[in-house]
Amino acid sequence: MNTQLFKVVTTGIGPDAIQTALNETPHDSHFGEVYRHRSMSRFRVTDDGSVEQLPAMPLYQSNDINPLEGYGGIYRDYAELPESLVAAPAFKQLVDVWLRTLPEGCETFSVHHIRTKAPGSPVPEGRHRDGYEFVGLCILQRDGVDPKSGLTQFWNRESDELIFEGVLGEGDFAIFDDRDHLHYTSEVTAEQKNGAGAGEATAVRDVLIFTVPDHGQISPEYEVS
Repeated sequence: MNTQLFKVVTTGIGPDAIQTALNETPHDSHFGEVYRHRSMSRFRVTDDGSVEQLPAMPLYQSNDINPLEGYGGIYRDYAELPESLVAAPAFKQLVDVWLRTLPEGCETFSVHHIRTKAPGSPVPEGRHRDGYEFVGLCILQRDGVDPKSGLTQFWNRESDELIFEGVLGEGDFAIFDDRDHLHYTSEVTAEQKNGAGAGEATAVRDVLIFTVPDHGQISPEYEVS
């Protein structure tokens, strides 16, 4: 095992800063059900510390990492992150938190936006690793979501000890060594309304997932121990 990095940062950044951009990510065409939306982009850290976007490349995860049919063992193309999201000051703040928290410098990284509409599973593959060195999970929005749903858990991969269990709220940013941890998030359900118009509200959970290395470096030959 490696650095044992696991940290939850409270950024104070919520959906108001990037609400319009979150609505622009299209449906995940590789996923059979319609409750999942996804986009992704690659970035390079320049010599002066600024960040520039790299050309699009497909995403690859092995069947061992992601056994879902239509996901593991193939190259998947997704839309780029919405331009309005990448240009938002709040996005740049999150990138800064990510880079400052990593214990090692990085030259490139990826950011994925995943929207889960309730009812839906944020991690349909179950308890897992993502297959990278470092991963960041930032909750941008829990709009209309039952406050008890979308429970996130982290385990030490070596000992299988549960080291975190809780609902990550808007602005919470979990950054961890993916080689050392397994993680899972339970199903997202809609909050129940009372009174006039009672019933389930429209509900979405938006997350940004940061990875090192960037997904363009992952191929069938690439291995993270």
